[in-house]
Amino acid sequence: MSARTIPPGHRSITGALPSLHSAKPLEYESKLERDFLMLMEIEWWLISIATQPVTIDLDVDGQARRYTPDVLVTWHPDCAYPFRSHQVLFEVKPLDILRRDFAKLAPKYRAARRYFRRLGMDYRVVTERTIRVPRLANALRIAPAARQHASEHLFESICDALLESPYDMTFGRLRDHLERAGFMRSVAVDGIYNLISRGRIHCDLHAELTDTSPLYWWTVKDAEVRTVDETAELKARPPQASLYNRPC
Repeated sequence: MSARTIPPGHRSITGALPSLHSAKPLEYESKLERDFLMLMEIEWWLISIATQPVTIDLDVDGQARRYTPDVLVTWHPDCAYPFRSHQVLFEVKPLDILRRDFAKLAPKYRAARRYFRRLGMDYRVVTERTIRVPRLANALRIAPAARQHASEHLFESICDALLESPYDMTFGRLRDHLERAGFMRSVAVDGIYNLISRGRIHCDLHAELTDTSPLYWWTVKDAEVRTVDETAELKARPPQASLYNRPC
């Protein structure tokens, strides 16, 4: 259950988004929050996402304040997660509001960062500058297919094609290959998107996904970028403290 209930919005858009990383739809209270949640849908190393996850008591410049962050994202602890911790609390805020109210908001955000870092968690404030990027356009196309199931025949056909041409396959070439193999175009495209969302197909999602985008089967790219030492280092990382399981 969310720490804070999101009421129907009058000035902003509220709603709920189905997610691969949550047992229930994720509630949002603005278009920007919705876009952020969509962006997280293609983070395939995630364990879970929760919105309005917890309400905490803060000391903000000597004043008691209650605060509820927007989103809690938990990455798998054995992956190369992109922040200081595999658990990150996010505040999603439009840039113009952040600039306008910075003097009022900054002390609260600094207090929240100190609070969560004491628990071994990270805390970030994100705006449209890091949300509304080419990766979001890819997420809007990939996420719906991620919630579908690719047939075993389609899965094997994609795998075989990528392994037969491990360094010479693009999105358009793979789609056309699958069409020639008898798959409908929409089925082929959704199958590719599904396997991208699951991390089976690797590509550069920070650039717009087009027919000329190179695609690689995950074992090919994994062999390129991971070494035995890197794997050992990841496995040796100590477990991070959880907000719901504080260290004594």
